[in-house]
Amino acid sequence: MSALPSQITIRAIACLLAFALAPLTSAGQERPGGIEGIVRARESGEPLAGARVTVIGTGRFAITHGDGSFRLQVPDGEYTLRVERLGYAPIEMTSTVPTDNPLVVIELEESALELEGIVVTGALSERGADEALRPVSVVSANELQRRLQPTVASTLGSEPGLAVTSMGPATARPVIRGMSGDRILVLEDGVRVVDVSNAGPDHATSLDPMSARRIEVVRGPGAILYGSNAIGGVINVIRDEVPTSVPHHATGSMTVQGRSVTSGVGGSASVLVPLSQRIPVRFEASRRSSGDLATPVGDLGNTGIDVWSLGAGTSWVGEAGHVGVAGLVHLNDHGIPGGFVGGHVEGVAIESDRVSVKAEGEHRPTEGLFSTLAGNATYSYFEHLEIEPPDILGTRYERQTIASDLLARHRAIGPFSAGAVGARASWEAFEFGGSLFTPNTDRISMGVFGYEEIDLDPIRLEAGLRYDWTQ
Repeated sequence: MSALPSQITIRAIACLLAFALAPLTSAGQERPGGIEGIVRARESGEPLAGARVTVIGTGRFAITHGDGSFRLQVPDGEYTLRVERLGYAPIEMTSTVPTDNPLVVIELEESALELEGIVVTGALSERGADEALRPVSVVSANELQRRLQPTVASTLGSEPGLAVTSMGPATARPVIRGMSGDRILVLEDGVRVVDVSNAGPDHATSLDPMSARRIEVVRGPGAILYGSNAIGGVINVIRDEVPTSVPHHATGSMTVQGRSVTSGVGGSASVLVPLSQRIPVRFEASRRSSGDLATPVGDLGNTGIDVWSLGAGTSWVGEAGHVGVAGLVHLNDHGIPGGFVGGHVEGVAIESDRVSVKAEGEHRPTEGLFSTLAGNATYSYFEHLEIEPPDILGTRYERQTIASDLLARHRAIGPFSAGAVGARASWEAFEFGGSLFTPNTDRISMGVFGYEEIDLDPIRLEAGLRYDWTQ
């Protein structure tokens, strides 16, 4: 589309992370072992609420409370902690469990620069973006707040090597190095998003970035870890649907956004509640609504958006892993303007619904060859309806998918610093209706792969092999 008028984005972020809500665990109940500490500003010594403390390589993290305190449940061993907060330079430090020091004190220095974050997509071990062999972009924290748009593609539109194509504000789709459609995989917490955005330029991606914690883009061949159709790149929207840590208190966040160019407003909220010392529950909800797109020559009709998203997840968190489930409902009603070549002459109203349920688990053995054993299973149902004027069903898509992924990472073996073997299996039913005469399709796919990262200081290599079978 042509350049749009300037827009004003107003963001009001209410950080409920520091709310001193009473913990739902009983005061006298003994907590399991782990890492406990305080994050504070180095110059003033003031405690810092809302800092994120991550245990690298485990998926565990904690958000500091109003007094700067945090607690992480981990088994005995040595860990690398990364601490991040807006306005402060992130740091990494080593901590050992158990330790003679009962309280870890972490001091952050003020910094106006936002440094590259840790990358988890397209890698077997978490590492800095500057250490990844493939070109990687990480958009998180303050940068994500500034860029946030109605779609994932438009949010990432300014990333190098990434472009956006669309037939309206709701249908923006990513193009990575000239490739789009089936050549790009869009993931939600590492799981493929089921929709029909690759079947036509007027189809939207069934994913709202408003509740995302971070978005990672891996360019180039990601086929080994995600499949043969990821040759263009991988976009992973990380929202932590299944919680992997238990907070001390109920914590959460809320975001409100306004847009002048479409007279739109949107908001999202999420909360993480500890039901017990082992069981957290996460709830989230978001809503976005906007009118027709304003242009210098008047409003562009039939370009409004109305999006709802509701989700919940829970898990059992142990010292050596977790098992959890999550569910999401995503409703997207939007319009496509008429007049496009090859498109709908008078425009069309599109209604799409996505329901997904996911179960996942991860085990981190303290001994043996493998450092991590992880698996997930997902079921997704997606329906897409195109309503032609005046009120006629023109096209209908229905897609159901059941998929499972398994991944086993091994410990360092000589020069093989990290490696894994994995497998994926999926069943898909694709049905068509309305004016379409495409035959319904059932598809079964299976794949296995092996992948290694080889450190030959100062050289690091990646090598992998994958086999996919589809019927």
